[in-house]
Amino acid sequence: MVRAAAQPGPLPAKSANLAVFFGCHGFVCAISTPVVERLVLADEVSLMPAPLDGCAACAGYDRRSPRLAGLAEIDRQTVVVWDLGALLELGPLSSSIILLRVSRDGVRVPIALRTGPCMLVKPLAAVTSLPNDLLRARHSSMTGAFAAEALGEHGSGALLGLTLDPAALFTRAELDLSAALLAHRQGARGVQ
Repeated sequence: MVRAAAQPGPLPAKSANLAVFFGCHGFVCAISTPVVERLVLADEVSLMPAPLDGCAACAGYDRRSPRLAGLAEIDRQTVVVWDLGALLELGPLSSSIILLRVSRDGVRVPIALRTGPCMLVKPLAAVTSLPNDLLRARHSSMTGAFAAEALGEHGSGALLGLTLDPAALFTRAELDLSAALLAHRQGARGVQ
């Protein structure tokens, strides 16, 4: 398995309004950096199929769904990779992977989000409320909107940007599935 390159390393010092900006089809999305652990180009990571067979807790998951991209090893840690485009019912993405700090019952679950291209890291300003009917899927994870044109050339021509809250992006069932997949993989490999 190919491991992610050690570069570019940890993100800059955290700031209350510093965010990672990335593409998601016709939108620019932003996630606050305190919940971002690492950014990786998708081609630096080998995705492995999720070991759904033999995992009792995984039995009800629809194997045809593109939401679960697979497992990957990033910085010597196995993570479950979910596809943001598929989660939002916009279609799969494949440019970047963002390793997130997401918890389930107070315990960190190693989850990564496959996204469109990462554009930049900078302070997020002028966020406004989001229209309730903009997107059907995962509306509660969209905490606000911003003018993507304020990003200049980095906005990729998008008019609207969405701020996302990873804690609200994943359902309880997806967090449970992620934890079960990681436990199953660890059990299959022996204690690390």
